[in-house]
This record gives sequence, C-alpha cells and structure tokens, in this order.
Amino acid sequence: FGNPDFKPETSQSAELGISGNTANGRWSVDIFENRLDDVIAFVFAEGVSKNIDKANIRGVELEFATEVANWQVSANATLQQAKQDAGANKGNRLARRAERVLNLNADRRFGAFSFGATIRAEGDRYDDANNTKHLGGFTTVDLRGKYQFAKDWALAAKIGNLLDKEYETVDSYNQDGINGLITLEYQPK
Repeated sequence: FGNPDFKPETSQSAELGISGNTANGRWSVDIFENRLDDVIAFVFAEGVSKNIDKANIRGVELEFATEVANWQVSANATLQQAKQDAGANKGNRLARRAERVLNLNADRRFGAFSFGATIRAEGDRYDDANNTKHLGGFTTVDLRGKYQFAKDWALAAKIGNLLDKEYETVDSYNQDGINGLITLEYQPK
C-alpha cells in the first residue's frame, strides 16, 4: 500500500438475528454492530492508503422470500450507519458505504428454461473521509435466463444494467453500462 506506518485493521462484531417460516414464505431480521480500529482508507490527495482511527457500523438487515404465481420472489434490505468515531473526521460517514441497499429478485422455471430479474437500489455515499466527494444513489436492473438442454449441460445468458444507468461507487470510476454474458455450463450430475 506504500505506507510504512500501516497498522492492521481490527474489529469487534456483534450480531443478533431471528428468522422464521410462515405459510407464505421465510423471513429474517438481523441487527449488527461492528467496531473497527485503525480503519484502512485510501486518501486520494496523497495517493496512499492510511489508517483513519476508529469507526462504528451498525444497522439492520431484512429478508423475505416467497412464491407468487410460480415465481420465486425475494427481497432483502440493509439499513446502516457507518460513522468515523475519532480523529479529524469524527461523525462523518465512512467512505464508499451506502446507508441503504435494496435487492428485489424474481425467478421462474418453465420446464428446461428459467428466467429471472434483479432490481438493485443503493443510496448515496461519499468517496472520501472528509465527506466532500458525494456520489449519488442508483438503481440497476439485471435479467438472466438459462436453458438446460441436456442432463449436465446448460446455456445461460445475462444482461446486466439493462437500463444503462450511469453511476459510480468510487469517484471517477464509472461502473459498467449495459452488458451481456453468455456461458456454457457443464455440471456432472
């Protein structure tokens, strides 16, 4: 990392969760807290990674999955606060961490074919410890399909970022626009 004063990042974590099944599906709720010391962050102005004192990340993760009209449907969300607890930027949000993330998935099989979609939404974030480089939130849509043409063989395709959303999770590094992937899968059974 180019920094001779580097210290390893350490953390203490606690998590409490509950989950269950209903006649309509399964669900889970997890609350968490992570206390970090010597957090590692990249400092653009200096071009090196540095330790930025202490940080605290706390939040909740929610998940629900069910079947609707033969579609496997699931949703999960993370709501978190990730703050610096010491140093010059005490109280600022940790860089590159969205406070809200939501994923919605739907998948269905039609004989040898399967299709699915994912909608992913992430809230805004900052790219730096000073919280001066703001990066907006975004939503993307992905589609996927698969054809199981033999016992051990399948042809799969995916279209990522279907709506060609322009967004960044790191300042000045655009994420992929619309993209596609075709794979031939072999899985002996």
